[in-house]
Amino acid sequence: MPLFAAATIGLWFLDRPGPWYRWKVASLAGMTAAGLGLLLSQAITHVWQRPRPYVAHPRDTILLVAPSNEPSFPSDHAVAAFAIAFAIALVGGRRMGALFLAGASVIGLTRILAGLHYPGDVLGGAAIGFLSAALVLWLGGDYLAPVVRLVSRVSDPLVTPVWRALDRAKERRRRRPVT
Repeated sequence: MPLFAAATIGLWFLDRPGPWYRWKVASLAGMTAAGLGLLLSQAITHVWQRPRPYVAHPRDTILLVAPSNEPSFPSDHAVAAFAIAFAIALVGGRRMGALFLAGASVIGLTRILAGLHYPGDVLGGAAIGFLSAALVLWLGGDYLAPVVRLVSRVSDPLVTPVWRALDRAKERRRRRPVT
C-alpha cells in the first residue's frame, strides 16, 4: 500500500510543469477520494463489526501476516486503493487508470490470500472506493484545479530543472547523426 500511495504522489511530479495538469488533478482527486473513503469505512466499522476470517474460522485459515484487531468489513486497504484507482481512471485516462485499477486489484487479492479478509470485504471496499471517487469528482471537481494551481507554485519549481534536462537530452538525441 505505501508503494501505491507513492505512485499516486509520483503522478503529481511526473506531470510536466505548466498550465496543463491532468495527472496532478488525478493525483489530488485520488488522495482526496482515499481520505473520504477511509472516513466512510470507519463509520461503517462502528455500525457493523464483522470478525476477520482467522477469528471466525481459526482452523480453516492460515494467516500469512500479522493479525489485525479491526473489523473485517470493509477492507481499508481496498477502500484506499480503489478510491485512488477509480479517481485516476476517471481523470487521468484509460492507460493510467487501468494500471492503477490492476494494482488495486492485486492489493485486494493479496488481502484475501493472506487470510485477512473475505472476498466480500474487498468488493465492499472497492464499492466504497468508487463511491468516494465519484463523490470527490462530482462535489469537489470544480475545486481541484484551483488547488492544483496553488500547490503547483511550490512543486513546479522543484521539477522544472529535471524536465528541462530531459528536454535537452531529447534534443541532443534527435540531433545526433544516424550511422
